[in-house]
Amino acid sequence: MSSYHSGIPEDEIKEKLRQLGGKAYELYEAVMTLLRLLKDPDTPAWLKALAIAALLYFLCPTDAVPDMIPYVGYGDDLAIVLGVVAKFHDL
Repeated sequence: MSSYHSGIPEDEIKEKLRQLGGKAYELYEAVMTLLRLLKDPDTPAWLKALAIAALLYFLCPTDAVPDMIPYVGYGDDLAIVLGVVAKFHDL
């Protein structure tokens, strides 16, 4: 299993994105952005910590709105991930 130095399981994240298929393109793009930014040595440590937290939240199937609920299950994941991506753009 490939992982970043942060311990984020990239393979698990990519598998969950594959399971979504084309249903959540915006979420897919945001998660992939966080994965790329985690590899960037210029990303501040505090933002990497936020990215890790957001990705772990994305992986958790029993978060605030369980992922198994059709259409809304990934809404909270999208909000968290996009919020962290917005922090990266604020740099």
